[in-house]
Amino acid sequence: MYHPEGIDAAHYKEAMQNGEPGGINHMVERIVEMNSFNSVFVDCTASENVARQHETLAQPQREHRGSQQSCSPHPISIATNS
Repeated sequence: MYHPEGIDAAHYKEAMQNGEPGGINHMVERIVEMNSFNSVFVDCTASENVARQHETLAQPQREHRGSQQSCSPHPISIATNS
């Protein structure tokens, strides 16, 4: 579930039922699309598939607005359990 504004605790079941597909590739895609400022990604999986995405997540995120392209000055921070 990707709700930048948060999830109302009274309606979390409905939010989960209307969730998106899982998987690391979809998750990384959504994180990049959201372009959140000063984000933190915590990897507690010890999964090589997730570790391969660290570099992608650490890159400054880009937004396309017409012909202008801007970069978020703060990439996602990554915390791992290794």
